[in-house]
Amino acid sequence: MKARQALKTTLLLGLLILLGLLIAGCMKLSDPYELGNRFLELEDYGKAISYYRVALDKDSTDNRARNNLGVAYLRNREYDQAFKEFQKIIATNPENPKAHFNLALVYYARGLLEQEIQEYQNTIRLDPAHFAVHLNLGHAYLAQGQDDLAQKEYEWVLEKDSNNAQATYNLAMIH
Repeated sequence: MKARQALKTTLLLGLLILLGLLIAGCMKLSDPYELGNRFLELEDYGKAISYYRVALDKDSTDNRARNNLGVAYLRNREYDQAFKEFQKIIATNPENPKAHFNLALVYYARGLLEQEIQEYQNTIRLDPAHFAVHLNLGHAYLAQGQDDLAQKEYEWVLEKDSNNAQATYNLAMIH
C-alpha cells in the first residue's frame, strides 16, 4: 500500500513538473520577440516582422529585436526597411558588430560594393574573429579585382577552417 502511495505521489509530482514546464514554455512563446524568432527560423518573414514590431512597441531600445527585424526585412528583400533598422542600431550603439555586418549584407544585396567593404571592415575592427565577415570580405575584394586583399582574407579563413570550399576554390582561382 505504501509503495502504491509513493508511486502516486511520484506520478503527481512528475505531472506537476511537466505542467510547470509546459506553462513556462507557453509563456515564452507568448513573448513577441521569441515568436518573431520562431517565424524567422520558419522563413515566414512577414509574421516575424509583425512580432518583432510588437516587441519593439513594448521596448523600442531592444536591439536584439531591432536586429532580427532588420534580418527579417533583409531576407524578405525589403532592403530599405532593413537598412533603416540597422542604421538605428548603429546610431545608438556604433560598436555593434552584428549591425555593421548585417548592414554590409544590405549593401551587398543592393550591389553597393564600396559601402559593403567599408561595413565589413567596420565589423572586423569590432570583432576581428568574425569568421563570415572575412569570407565575405574576400568575396567583395575579389569582385573588386583586389586579388591580393582577397587572398589575405581567404588565407585567414583557411587558417580557421582548412576545409572551407569557397575560400579554397577562390584562392585557387587567384593563383
